[in-house]
Amino acid sequence: MIARAKKYSGILFVSSLVASGFFSTAHSAEQPPEAPDIRSSLIPVQPGDAAYAAYQRGEYMDAYRLASDRAEAGNAAAQTLLGELYIQGLGVDRDPVMAAQWYRRAADSGDPEAQFAIGVMYGKGEGVPVDTGLAADYFEKSAEQDHATAQYNFALILLAGELRPRDSERAARIMEASATSGVVEAQYDMSALYTTGNGVPLDEVKAAYWMGKAALGAHPIAELEYGIMVFKGRGVQADEATGAAWILRAARRGNAIAANRIAKLYAYGRGVEFNALEAATWHLISKGLGASDTWLDGFVQSLPDDVQAEAAKTAAEFRPT
Repeated sequence: MIARAKKYSGILFVSSLVASGFFSTAHSAEQPPEAPDIRSSLIPVQPGDAAYAAYQRGEYMDAYRLASDRAEAGNAAAQTLLGELYIQGLGVDRDPVMAAQWYRRAADSGDPEAQFAIGVMYGKGEGVPVDTGLAADYFEKSAEQDHATAQYNFALILLAGELRPRDSERAARIMEASATSGVVEAQYDMSALYTTGNGVPLDEVKAAYWMGKAALGAHPIAELEYGIMVFKGRGVQADEATGAAWILRAARRGNAIAANRIAKLYAYGRGVEFNALEAATWHLISKGLGASDTWLDGFVQSLPDDVQAEAAKTAAEFRPT
């Protein structure tokens, strides 16, 4: 596994409920698949609920009208919906203060979506003063109701040991629940926990499993790290061609280290056929992204002028996908 600037991905302080649900399917390891179909719904559909039905149809003014009376009467689902409409500015002017008020009322009534949302707002100081203690409280309440993204955030809090006493074992259990629900950042971080033995036993196989899940979810660093695992056979059967394909996929996303790695693979003919032009092109791309490699500098300089010129032209046109 390559070195990271940070061991864990970081708290997901997103401003809406968009991150609530991720769904992915398993893929064959024969070749890196396209990014899985990841769908999310801002708010779960409530069967028979006219306000939520209007929201799902994009009829936001109707959703606001239909939810308002029920929200005032104390219905937590309707309060959460109003919070979402206000934070997004859908059917009403965007108003984080009003969003926070509705989210907090729903959260205090036990709605896990609202608990997560108001936790985010306290963490960011949006619509309310910054209060990381309250953010942690609400994340914990939401996590206890199996809200996957809240679980991820609360696991990070337990690992950090600042807002809560550090508890690696509990953090790992909660992180794994989030990862199992499909949160890609949690899958990536579970791999780190199994790699370092933090809160769980050291386990290369499980580290590779979770890194592969994160790579399938299009986590940009996971694609590179999983490619290296597969290439070298760390926790998974060695397969240089498949590993190189994952590394290339990460390089195409603009990962400087991946671009450097794939350049060397083309130069050595490992996992891919030897291709001097591709090696030179990816080296120049990696340099443009901030990586350096004196061996590849010499390799490129040894190539014919026309190959160097074509590589420079292609590298200049590179745009991450």
